[in-house]
Amino acid sequence: AFTPTRGPIMAYGTTHDSVIPGNTIRIAGTAAAAIIVQGVDGSNRNTDCIVSGNTFYVESGTLTDGIKADNTARLRITGNKGSGFTGLGVNAFQADAIELVDNHLRAGAGATVGIQTSGPCTTAAVDRNIIETVPTGINLNNHTGRVTVTDNDLRTIATSGVDLFGCSTGKVWGNTITGAGTLYANIAAGIQRE
Repeated sequence: AFTPTRGPIMAYGTTHDSVIPGNTIRIAGTAAAAIIVQGVDGSNRNTDCIVSGNTFYVESGTLTDGIKADNTARLRITGNKGSGFTGLGVNAFQADAIELVDNHLRAGAGATVGIQTSGPCTTAAVDRNIIETVPTGINLNNHTGRVTVTDNDLRTIATSGVDLFGCSTGKVWGNTITGAGTLYANIAAGIQRE
């Protein structure tokens, strides 16, 4: 059954060629995410969406995820700035051919991951993001296609900078990490690394 989540900006169903640009979102209550792009299922999903240049922050209350995407294809999340999330900065599930570029995410207390994508995916590109104060900076898991994670700045990371559990082909390069964590985890033999 389709169980949508709620947040200040939502795009549901068969939204095609949509742009969500330049909004400032102030969380003063409770939200599952600041921006939600959610398809109904794998055959009826958002395609060619751009989430760009938005700012979100928590003034009071709680924000679980910054940007949440389910069942999307060719989604670009670029140039967004967000802070105060308690779950994931970007949470993308079954988001095929996703690009996450030039975002700046600063976690709130209890947050777990800066950027996470999971499920079957033909390509995923995570480049030039700044992610601060989370246990894991970037977690791409169980992708069947090529993943690229390059030139990210991961600050105050407690556990791992980049975790590619279940991914078998791609490239990780030019990422920097500060904090107690390790730079890479679960890097398969088919993934090029510096």
